[in-house]
Amino acid sequence: MGYLTIRNNGDAPDRLVSASAIFAGQTEIHQTKMVDGVMQMRPVTDGVPIPAKGTVALEPNSYHLMFIRFKGPLKKGDAFLGTLTFEHAGNVEVTFHVEAMGATAPSTQRD
Repeated sequence: MGYLTIRNNGDAPDRLVSASAIFAGQTEIHQTKMVDGVMQMRPVTDGVPIPAKGTVALEPNSYHLMFIRFKGPLKKGDAFLGTLTFEHAGNVEVTFHVEAMGATAPSTQRD
């Protein structure tokens, strides 16, 4: 799973609509939430709203990226290129950093 914080420094809201990573055959945006006492994880089909001048955290028990069909093994410390696609801002290149198994957040702040 991929966790990150998205900051929108613009004056208008935007929406994260998709993501990709070179190490995965497919990347989906998912949301985990409690429904009738049962934790459910589902793909998000309408994207993640990012408020103007605001932030949204993709984190455990919330929105997150789901990486599917890994192209090879990953190990702590690896870094891979990826792309976040926004409704208005378009494509934004990012670097995904591999953390230890079971990590719930990035170990350090990165750009």
